[in-house]
Amino acid sequence: MVRTRAALRSALVELLARHDFPDVTVGMIVEEAGVGYATFFRHFADPTALLTDIADATITEFMTAMMPTLLSADRLSVTRVLVDFIADRTALCRALLIGGGEVVRRDAMARAIEHGTAVPVIFHPDIPLDLAVTHAVNAIFSTVAWWLGPGQGMSRDRFAEMLERLAMAPVRS
Repeated sequence: MVRTRAALRSALVELLARHDFPDVTVGMIVEEAGVGYATFFRHFADPTALLTDIADATITEFMTAMMPTLLSADRLSVTRVLVDFIADRTALCRALLIGGGEVVRRDAMARAIEHGTAVPVIFHPDIPLDLAVTHAVNAIFSTVAWWLGPGQGMSRDRFAEMLERLAMAPVRS
């Protein structure tokens, strides 16, 4: 069961490197995963549910990767970790933020906000924590979606500087 779910996740990630999410079918996923068609539906209702599951795992992985730098006074280094994480998972992040539809993006944002309010990041003391996290997550998601779309030619370093100014600087102390 665990291996099957992992195979389905891996298959969708592989397919996203070659196809836009709306073009991916259950048939393509099960063929890539090497499992039966009915097996897919024992685990997920549809490809969007699988993508949402992957989003949960990706957000958890991201938060784990970010923990060592989150308390850093150097906000730009924190932002660079985020940008590198996204750049190393471009197809998946593009699917989550652009191609997965509004429901997937909204769910991913809600999970990121939930994780963000539990992380000991130093936000400006005059801004309520839930508002600071909500602003940062919304700004990050919107700005990253731009980078993965029209801004995809921008270098990682330049984008990290822009993301820091737009998303993090307004709410960090």
